[in-house]
Amino acid sequence: MPSILYPLDQLNQLNREVYVKLNDIERPLIVVGGQAVSYWLHYYFISEPEQVRSVDIDYVAKLSDIRQLNQVWNTQLQEADNHPPPSLAVVLLENNISHEIKQIEGALFIDIDKYAKNEIKPNLVDFIDRPKGFLSEDINTEKGLALHTVCFRFPPDYHLDPHRNLRILTPIACLKSRLANHEKPPIKPLQLERIRIRALMRPIVYYIQNQLNEIGFRRLKAQIDLLSALIASPESIRLSVEHDIHLLEILEFFIDNKIEGLPEKFIAQELPRKIKYIENKIQKFAKRLAIPSDLGHSI
Repeated sequence: MPSILYPLDQLNQLNREVYVKLNDIERPLIVVGGQAVSYWLHYYFISEPEQVRSVDIDYVAKLSDIRQLNQVWNTQLQEADNHPPPSLAVVLLENNISHEIKQIEGALFIDIDKYAKNEIKPNLVDFIDRPKGFLSEDINTEKGLALHTVCFRFPPDYHLDPHRNLRILTPIACLKSRLANHEKPPIKPLQLERIRIRALMRPIVYYIQNQLNEIGFRRLKAQIDLLSALIASPESIRLSVEHDIHLLEILEFFIDNKIEGLPEKFIAQELPRKIKYIENKIQKFAKRLAIPSDLGHSI
């Protein structure tokens, strides 16, 4: 059997190849979708459930930038001219001239699902204008980028510094996208979205602790407020009551554990108020459904 690259390795390599073009693009290239979830699990050395693994690679980018980046990859670009946003273009990871599957040092950029069925097919890169649940300003303004993304970090052996024009959804923004996917008519099975939502809980806890050290509470506060709003959302409440996915435990973690960088007033006053508010919403929803609202433990 041929040597292959798994999707997260494909993502790292694709990003390395376009690194030289990042100063030339008009808007940041942003990693979204299932690979963003996988990235954060691997970043924090958390075992990735097999069901979480995504096959294709998803980015947010501007169409004119996509054309530039595809020239570097030298792959098959199909612009979605007959389809409105969010889909902008699809790249088939095979050589634009020879039509052979893209490779690096003999390792193929393949669709691993098809490979499991003994089929050797190129993987896909999907470009969209924004993830589900996001407004244009969430991803196309400096304020939106600061709230929802951070610079993509390469594995240490790549020896490449983070670049402001190569970004990835934060774990909190990944949660925002996954909750929206679960709420709207799904493209993928709802069970898969629930597994990904549950898998994001630990990365979010680690991410907040890291960001407290790197940028401090004041600059992180908007992201914490976003997280609180997501946990208080109707879809989160429904997941807690109907599917035993208790996102509230993320906030409870910071009450139960002394985390350096969180102000005492926030821990003693604001966070307990937020938790009590969400607990009341869970209890009211459970009462309407006549389902016991006992909270479990996922973290």
